[in-house]
Amino acid sequence: TMMTDTLFEHQGTLDKYIGDAMVAYWGAPVDLVNHPYWAIKGAIAMIERLPAINEEFKRDGFPTFRHGIGLNTGECSVGNMGSNQIFSYTALGDNMNLGARLESLCKFYGVQLNVSEYTKNAIPPELAVEFIFRTLDKVKVKGKENAVTIYEVLHPSHMLYNDKNALAEYEKSFAMYLEQKFNDAENILNQLHTLYPEDKSFKRMLDVCHDFGEVPPPPGWDGTYTHKSK
Repeated sequence: TMMTDTLFEHQGTLDKYIGDAMVAYWGAPVDLVNHPYWAIKGAIAMIERLPAINEEFKRDGFPTFRHGIGLNTGECSVGNMGSNQIFSYTALGDNMNLGARLESLCKFYGVQLNVSEYTKNAIPPELAVEFIFRTLDKVKVKGKENAVTIYEVLHPSHMLYNDKNALAEYEKSFAMYLEQKFNDAENILNQLHTLYPEDKSFKRMLDVCHDFGEVPPPPGWDGTYTHKSK
């Protein structure tokens, strides 16, 4: 209920519940200006409200949990879908599928909010300054041929939210990684991992750069990581 209320407060439309997941979108059935901005605002608000839910669960003896949110932006088929007997208003298409893939990758990357380059780039610069993005990877998800760059959006209680120097150093190391300067990137990532040993992105990139330093990627490698599963 708290997450659904948060969605509505940020102009979102609830599509359906699937098990323990919510499917939602912005910009339909009523047009919404800057809907990618509202999507990220709503997602951050959900993350920030989760601790209160976990406190309540602790009091009741339930296990606490974290959630992952994936956001993508693009054209979809939206309307009443189904049969003459049963139908529902929903959104379908590759862009919805990519959003679902990004959500499933939250666990792999150890993040709570994973957005595509299409969502990030769709936000006007004057609004994008409200958010802090960290490059996660350049990926091909299952069922897709084209690579997409994905980003973590940091929320106010994130350990790196106020450490702009660490984020700048990380982005420098990621650029070195794409340029195949793996040893240089590894040196930076070693320092970051020492500062924040619990951060999964620092550790993952450190391991990747170390492995590529020992066994270089194949010719024509462009930095893309291909995910084989959903």
